[in-house]
Amino acid sequence: MEQIAKIGGHPCILSYGNTPTTDIPLVLVVGREPNEDIPATRDCGEYKFRSAPYCGLWNVAFGLLGSQGTPPRSTAEMKGQAEAAKACPLIFADALPLTLKHAAKNKAALRAAISDDAIEAHVDAVFSHDHLIGRVRVVILSGLDGSFRRSVMRYQERCAKRGIPLYQLPFFYPTNARKIRDATSPDLRHHLSEVLTSFDNFRSIEAEAA
Repeated sequence: MEQIAKIGGHPCILSYGNTPTTDIPLVLVVGREPNEDIPATRDCGEYKFRSAPYCGLWNVAFGLLGSQGTPPRSTAEMKGQAEAAKACPLIFADALPLTLKHAAKNKAALRAAISDDAIEAHVDAVFSHDHLIGRVRVVILSGLDGSFRRSVMRYQERCAKRGIPLYQLPFFYPTNARKIRDATSPDLRHHLSEVLTSFDNFRSIEAEAA
C-alpha cells in the first residue's frame, strides 16, 4: 500500500521511506498526540525526521533501538543508516485520534472528551494497516498514563489478539533518558536487538545489490 502524504490530516500510522515495500521486522512506538492542529485520519503516511530534527519521540526511539546494536549506535548514526537504506524498522502511531499543539491548554480535558468509540476506532485503524502491523515484533507505549488509560487498554487488547509483546516506558523525551533506560527490561532489549539485527542484514543485502 502506498503511503499517503499529510494533506488535510495527520495519518494514524507513520513509516519511513520505502519501509512498506520491504519485509523488515518492525517496532511500533505509540506516542501521545502529534504537535499539530490538523484532523487525525485513518490513513498511513510517511515521517521525515530531517524535517523535524528535534522531535523527542523520534529521537529517543532511534537512540533506544540503536543502543541495542553491536556495537551500540547513536540516534544520528541510526538516522544515517535509515536514510542510506531508504527504510527503517521504527514506525509510529498515536494514542488518541487527536492532534494538539504543545501550547494548547487543558490537554487533559481535551483528551478526556474523546469518546470510547472514537478511541477504539482509532486503534482499529492503526491495526488495519496489515502491510505494516503484520511485521511488528514489539510495541512500545511512550508515557501513556493518566488520561491515556483507555488507549492503553485498546492497544493491549489488539496486541494480545495478535500475540505481539507490548511494553510501557516513560515519556520519550531526552531528559527522561535514564528513566527510559532503567525501565527497559531484558526482554524488550532482546526484541529490539533482534529487529536491529534483521535491519542490519537488510542493509547488507541492499548494499551488495547496489
